[in-house]
Amino acid sequence: MLRLEVVEFAPTGSADEILIHFQLDAAGIFTSVVDFMERTFTGQRTILHSGLTR
Repeated sequence: MLRLEVVEFAPTGSADEILIHFQLDAAGIFTSVVDFMERTFTGQRTILHSGLTR
């Protein structure tokens, strides 16, 4: 299993970045979204949603 992290810069709110973690199988095919989290400029992470599947 592979894990892909996508970082989006948050336009507003308390977060500086929104992180989305995707899970891929060995062939690189999407299997699920692991979690969404926000990260502040201090590095603090807060999980917004976890354990999502397609």
